[in-house]
Amino acid sequence: GKYWMIKLGTGAMIATAITLHATGAAARQAEPAICAVEQAIVCAPFDACERSLPGAVNLPVLMRVDPAAKVILNRLEDGTERRSEVHSITETENTVTLQGIDEGRPWLMQIERGTGRFSVSSAYPTEAFVAFGVCSTSLLK
Repeated sequence: GKYWMIKLGTGAMIATAITLHATGAAARQAEPAICAVEQAIVCAPFDACERSLPGAVNLPVLMRVDPAAKVILNRLEDGTERRSEVHSITETENTVTLQGIDEGRPWLMQIERGTGRFSVSSAYPTEAFVAFGVCSTSLLK
């Protein structure tokens, strides 16, 4: 339980989001963003899922997403710095989808372009999680 959540803090949640409010060709040029995880839900087979704040399961609250560099950076409450590589980015008119693998655990994140709202999920045979949050590029200016 807790081991998985601590290991997951390395990146899956880190895979947080990109806010793209532009339209047309400019929308394809994702800018760095600051993203906030608002809620984490952790589930184990045959057990009830648990809702929590991100810090309670050793996940970062704030992350910096740099799509051009395909990396997400964050720092946990204990000061540990984390880096997660983004392996693929798929864009549609309304969403941006990021995918990666951290310490053998696959993750997927989808961000709504118009609002910056996102969900991220990761699954492993013994546990899975989903988290929700929002991103803003305006915080970087």
